[in-house]
Amino acid sequence: MTIECSTCGYTCGSRKAWTAHTTRNPDHALLDPSALPPDTAAEPPAPRSTAMRATGAAGFRDALKGVGHALSSAENSQRAIERSLASWSKSASAVANQPLESRLGLSLKHDGLPLVKAAKRGDVDGVRTCLDADPDRVDAHDDTGLSALAWAASRGHLSCVEALVAAGARVGAAYHADAVAPLFLALSKGHAECAARLLDARAAADEVEPLRGQTAQHAAAAEPAVAPALLARLLAAGGALHADREGFTALHVAAGRGCVTALQLLVEHAPTAELGRLSSTKVTPLAAACRRDQREAARLLRAAGAPLDAGALHLCAAKGRTELLDALLDGHGNVDCAGDDGETALMRSAADGDESAVGALLAKRADPNGFDRDRHTALMRAAFHGHAKIIRLLCAAGAAVDAVDATGCSALHHAGRGSQEWAFDVLELKHGADSTLKNAKGEVPEVQDEPCRVQ
Repeated sequence: MTIECSTCGYTCGSRKAWTAHTTRNPDHALLDPSALPPDTAAEPPAPRSTAMRATGAAGFRDALKGVGHALSSAENSQRAIERSLASWSKSASAVANQPLESRLGLSLKHDGLPLVKAAKRGDVDGVRTCLDADPDRVDAHDDTGLSALAWAASRGHLSCVEALVAAGARVGAAYHADAVAPLFLALSKGHAECAARLLDARAAADEVEPLRGQTAQHAAAAEPAVAPALLARLLAAGGALHADREGFTALHVAAGRGCVTALQLLVEHAPTAELGRLSSTKVTPLAAACRRDQREAARLLRAAGAPLDAGALHLCAAKGRTELLDALLDGHGNVDCAGDDGETALMRSAADGDESAVGALLAKRADPNGFDRDRHTALMRAAFHGHAKIIRLLCAAGAAVDAVDATGCSALHHAGRGSQEWAFDVLELKHGADSTLKNAKGEVPEVQDEPCRVQ
């Protein structure tokens, strides 16, 4: 049974919660006193007898542990209170222009609110009954920040969505710091009809969800059940492609999920520069497709003009996807393509110690003597990380053993700086690396006791 306050509209489901509410607000009263359950609190436990208490050093240690646990619990409780206050502050500021009763009604509603429960179940008659009884509660939300409309959209209850929209429900996110827009929820669950109805009600296509910073574009691109026409409406309403907090756009999402129809629409809508957009982790849409072996998506991106990048080639080589690697390099593909830092797929594979990837790239005629902006070669990277098998492969492919970087260090210097004694011996004894070669500081190669953290 729901306990409701006649003063502010607060609702709860237990006597303990109501007692806490009246402690904070002594002048508040129950709407229906008969709804309050009887007090069934148990008697407090009897104190422990002195015979049960520990004595001596062991007892003192136990007491100290108890004090430590109590302090830790108090600190965690304080942090929880601070987080609750911060959430309340955000919620209150979002509705600061509304009357106090309206603010309390929107931000303190309990999950047991009949309207929210009816929307969760898809009970459209229950929704209409609640709205007829109190139409001002149409935007009330539960403690997770989801309104009745958000719950109905996330579960695909179209009739409930229509009833709530007709009653004037807010089609955006609720007044809550962690709320998610109904449109995003409907699309992420594949409920295209609910999403279309929300768009008809002018739901914002660019509203950002709080967890990853994604929009309706990301949700639609990730879900094959969403009709292409609906994605086209989102693109027309939202303008440019939106990037989430990690820099991923809907192109990355569609390519990674292999949603070719959505990807085709996005490619037609997006400017050419978006096809090679790097995320914060240096992943392009093409690399996202290669990561999950989405061959058709990768071919579509390449045909649309997506630039070939080292990350995509590295992923194909590392995961043994030779067919996809052949497709990427077919025609005008450059196996030695590099990013802004000059790193190629061969260099990345050599640093990771991926023997199969290095072999596959060398078979595609990757240059073993290519270098990045610091003039580090694949051999230097393999030496620094101690990958002796990679060293043998690169040397057999014609890698220059005594080539030097911008500081005059050779692969032998790098093996020494990385404290890689085995790699040092392989370079010097088996491949004839010059152990007397001095770098710009006049230092000759030697194995250090402690490895350098950065090459």
